[in-house]
Amino acid sequence: MTPALFRKLVKWFGIVALAHVAGMFLFDMMLAGYIMSLVKYEFYTEAYLTWSVFGIILYAVIFFIESKIEFSFNDFRRDLRMAMKDESFTVIGYYKENFLKQNLWETGIFAAFQLPIVFMCAVWPLAAMSATFYFTDLGWILLTGMNMPLLGWIVGTVLAGAVRIGETLLCLLLAKRNVEKD
Repeated sequence: MTPALFRKLVKWFGIVALAHVAGMFLFDMMLAGYIMSLVKYEFYTEAYLTWSVFGIILYAVIFFIESKIEFSFNDFRRDLRMAMKDESFTVIGYYKENFLKQNLWETGIFAAFQLPIVFMCAVWPLAAMSATFYFTDLGWILLTGMNMPLLGWIVGTVLAGAVRIGETLLCLLLAKRNVEKD
């Protein structure tokens, strides 16, 4: 692991923590009443699915903003412009060469960040429901069942990783289009 990748991963850890803090406040302001009314009337699947989709959408927005900011820097645009001069340039190839390893590490950090709530769900299911910091992750665990928190953790991690890879590719395509315009 290079020092530059390490710095990016430390920054990523902070972004994931920020996403969880934002999720905690946004969930409380926007969805808590709706989710509780669904649970009150025993629409558990709809409640947990809404909860889960909220988490994925929140992650997608925050990750997209982070990538858009990172891809707007002049150093990145210069490197992309130089790579585009090569006749064999493809966005997928450029992504694999420059971002795939980073995105996989980021998904691993995201997965590790969720381990405390997975452990809490396995050991103390009722106490886990009060862990507001992890509200954005708890939806998938509840959807797959509190007795199987590992499955919810895997589903949530895979979906968040797919969102991260997808939005990185989207931002890369947008950056390529902007470089072509210049």
